[in-house]
Amino acid sequence: MVERNILTRNIMPLLAATLVLAFSIGCEPPIPVNGQVETVELAGRTFKLELSNTNDSREQGLSGRSEIQSDGGMLFVFPEAKPLRFWMRNCITDMDIMYIDPLGHITAFYTMTIEAPRRDDETEFTYESRLPGYPSGYAAQYVIELAPGTINELGLKRGEKLPLDLERFRKIATTAEYPPSR
Repeated sequence: MVERNILTRNIMPLLAATLVLAFSIGCEPPIPVNGQVETVELAGRTFKLELSNTNDSREQGLSGRSEIQSDGGMLFVFPEAKPLRFWMRNCITDMDIMYIDPLGHITAFYTMTIEAPRRDDETEFTYESRLPGYPSGYAAQYVIELAPGTINELGLKRGEKLPLDLERFRKIATTAEYPPSR
């Protein structure tokens, strides 16, 4: 009887801890792949952001879309932080853009406005050269695009630390393609 009590006292807590760990690991949502949705909370609002972590999807971004849902947008993830610059190539709706460093701080944000489309007599190079760029200001690893006016509605500020699940973002970043060097 004494041996059974010792076994129960020593093994049962270990077994219980193992079960809790096993169930908690199974509860974490899987890391999304390119094009899937990642849910992010910003200033108390929940957004369903389409993940973009390949070069092709980053180049496409939200261009060609006529609207962005009030709770939608896109999350761009890069494998590491660096100075970034986005533009409104082939975009047909205004949108907000927010750059975020690896620690979750907003480095810059803008409301990007529609640009005149490429003219028939304009080369791709000339068209892209005339588009204004929206720079990250500092090294950024994550970029969020939202419906126009959303960042202002949320009251977000440059330098603000967002309550993002950075561990999860880092895991997503391990699946991101490196941009081609220019």
